[in-house]
Amino acid sequence: MRNRFYVIGPLLLSLAGAFLFASFPILLQAKEGQLSLQWEEAYLQIQHYFSGLSDGSSFRFYTGRTEHSLAEQLGSYWWPSFFYVSIAALGSLSLGLLLALSLYKYRKVRNTLDMLVIIPDFVIMIMLQLFVVLFYKSTGILLARIATFMSDEPAVALPLLSMVLVPTFYVLRNLSVHIDDALTADYIRTVKAKGFSRGYILLKHMLPNVIPYLKADLPKFLGIIMSNLFIVEYFYNVHGITKLMLSSGFERVEVSSGVLSGYQFPLVLNALLVFMILYGIVLWMSRLFLYALEKGAKR
Repeated sequence: MRNRFYVIGPLLLSLAGAFLFASFPILLQAKEGQLSLQWEEAYLQIQHYFSGLSDGSSFRFYTGRTEHSLAEQLGSYWWPSFFYVSIAALGSLSLGLLLALSLYKYRKVRNTLDMLVIIPDFVIMIMLQLFVVLFYKSTGILLARIATFMSDEPAVALPLLSMVLVPTFYVLRNLSVHIDDALTADYIRTVKAKGFSRGYILLKHMLPNVIPYLKADLPKFLGIIMSNLFIVEYFYNVHGITKLMLSSGFERVEVSSGVLSGYQFPLVLNALLVFMILYGIVLWMSRLFLYALEKGAKR
């Protein structure tokens, strides 16, 4: 019973958070120069959403004056987001582990890389774009597209690099602390004294002892990746779930006399729910990856 609560409790809380977040533009409005809470309007929007589930109106949205079906359009927005998030999660875990284990003797190098995690995501993206532009002007070679301007020529390399860098440095910084602690443990000193190779010590002793820390830190780690997705999709014009929510959900918004109109509450809510599903799938994939890595190291 308690285990069910630990699963159902956070799920219900997340659902409530999605409804509340989607309701904010309706709930919090300005009237006569002051902010006021419009509980009744927010309640009516939620009520209309549930009533629209039966006839499918809750799954329709507008881009400009064109009406679309979310069921028909969702796949084209889901797969780019899933691609970037899943690659960022598995790639960051792999690179962070590899760097932490490879550089465990080089503390100054690790400390230098640790400092990179404090650089804001959008600054990294701007620096990457500037580097590509300057390199192209100097050599005439285009290393990567700086943004998606046409659907048949999407930007891939820079968005993916932007998604991977910060989480990789986050993993490196956290694991470096635990590796430093492990180096002072008696069992590591004993293994070293027996003359085992560095690779054996890393794979058979270091790796199994740092993976549990990664498992415990997965929600926070994925939180960084999911928040990056908002910035990356908007910054590089990637047509993913968050771009759909931010562009179409607020596209028709008008404010007249302090009253909000044109806000597509069902679209924003549905995008948030899909975002939660994406988080759950990638969390499961990351746990499975770490489980397989741990089992392999213990063989």
